[in-house]
Amino acid sequence: MIDSAQVLIGEMADRLLAADTAQRLIAILEDELLLLQAQPAALYLYDANAQVFYPVAGLGCEPPRHELPASAAPADGIVLTSAGQPVGLLTTGLNTDPRLRLLAGLLGPLLVQLHRRQLVVEELRETREIVAQLAVAGDLLRHLDLEVLLTKLLETGLNAVGAQVGAVLLPGASGALEVRVAWGLTAEHLAAIRLKDGRPVAEAVFSNGEPVVAARGDLRRVLDLSKLDARLDGILALALMARDRMLGVLLLANPTQDFGPAKRRLAETLCNLAGTAIDNALLVKDAIERERLRQEIDLARKVQEKMFPTVGLCLADLMVEGWSRPCNETGGDYYAFMPRPGGLVAMVGDVSGHGLGAALFTTMAHALAQQQFRAGSDLATAFRQLNEGLFHTRSGRFMTAAAVAVDQKSGICQYVSAGHTRTLWIHQGEVRWLDSTAMPLGIVPDLEIDPSPHLVLDPGDLLLLYSDGITEAAHDDGTTLGEERLADTVLAAWRSRLPPKRVLDLVAAAVDGFTSGRPQADDLTAVALARAGDGTVSGWQLALPS
Repeated sequence: MIDSAQVLIGEMADRLLAADTAQRLIAILEDELLLLQAQPAALYLYDANAQVFYPVAGLGCEPPRHELPASAAPADGIVLTSAGQPVGLLTTGLNTDPRLRLLAGLLGPLLVQLHRRQLVVEELRETREIVAQLAVAGDLLRHLDLEVLLTKLLETGLNAVGAQVGAVLLPGASGALEVRVAWGLTAEHLAAIRLKDGRPVAEAVFSNGEPVVAARGDLRRVLDLSKLDARLDGILALALMARDRMLGVLLLANPTQDFGPAKRRLAETLCNLAGTAIDNALLVKDAIERERLRQEIDLARKVQEKMFPTVGLCLADLMVEGWSRPCNETGGDYYAFMPRPGGLVAMVGDVSGHGLGAALFTTMAHALAQQQFRAGSDLATAFRQLNEGLFHTRSGRFMTAAAVAVDQKSGICQYVSAGHTRTLWIHQGEVRWLDSTAMPLGIVPDLEIDPSPHLVLDPGDLLLLYSDGITEAAHDDGTTLGEERLADTVLAAWRSRLPPKRVLDLVAAAVDGFTSGRPQADDLTAVALARAGDGTVSGWQLALPS
């Protein structure tokens, strides 16, 4: 036969088992204690790590405010156990009633069961959150605009782990990390959040890929925050990677709850997706940038090609031709010639560097030179004005140049060379060299120019102005073409009575033959200027077109 105690236990157990939440259990327990006239009472739970009972509810009274050490449990308290281990404490002024002891015996295992149920419920809730956040994170893959993507990444990261502040950092042009998007954190804050070895957390994660996680209680142990003038309640810093390449760092801080394992797994999954998305966005950005640069280079090349004369110039017994071959899409070399009252002027220039920057600098030099030549300025004045204009660009570039102005009737020449390669002069069958008369253009604001050497272009004479890419063209063994080989080539052409255009063809062939087809290392440019011979000297005895 079932006695009354068993019935009481069964009924009490049924009522307690109806509790599906902690709040419901406390309400039922409060009713049970009221029936037993065991109020006021208090319920504590046991923290095994700290070995204390901490208050969770007051039953018929206000909840207690202080923890109770396990070693100092009150005499009127009943320790709640499960499988022989303490799980809680029930304090009440009535602890001798056997029914209260029965209630306490049921309450211990029930607290454990309810705790396990809540863990499962919490895990399911977190799982649902993870699924929802992953759906949002997956949406990152469709963003190809890098700035939009980084903003979405930070927003998603903050929401996913319940962080209040955060930042996304990517390496800049120098390779150092830069803040690209931030919420509640400044660059100064990030620099002050350091590991114990002094390295900023973001830089440490970026250098080795290892995450840094610290809850509020671990901050002082893990970090050096002596220079931080802001609140920090926790931190989670993770690497952004794709294809085994470090792309940046996601740093999240001040969570509403400590970053637990589930939050960390979610953040890691988010970073994996974000790394792929950032990699895609960077590839798209690079492709767009390359196309934009290609278009700019193509435009610069077309502009540069239009600067050069399209055909040679014949003026009475004077003939001039030009030729240029850049080492890439755009060059830093320049040449020009044009008629002027009583004669003509020819010029060759060489801008420091190569590529688009040098081409743009060359375009500016062309505009300045053309302005001076068309205004009829003498060469010294033209070079001083050209130097001043290039100096004030503050571009860090400079230009060497050589120019000659020839009087049509007398053959008398003005000559200026600003740090340029020596000009080759074939005079009455002899090789002569014309040295520089000034320093390169664009380095100092005021250009000092030595007087022009005495130079008369006699009938049959030839001048070759050229850039150093020709004489510095290298053979496989490292030797360069040099001035002597160039002079031999031009002198042979002069003796064969070749016109200026054929002279330039022969110079180009000499360079190509000497380098044996090696990739061109520098721009090649030359201008050949000749005065037809009168029959007294072997050379330019040409019938010039009228």
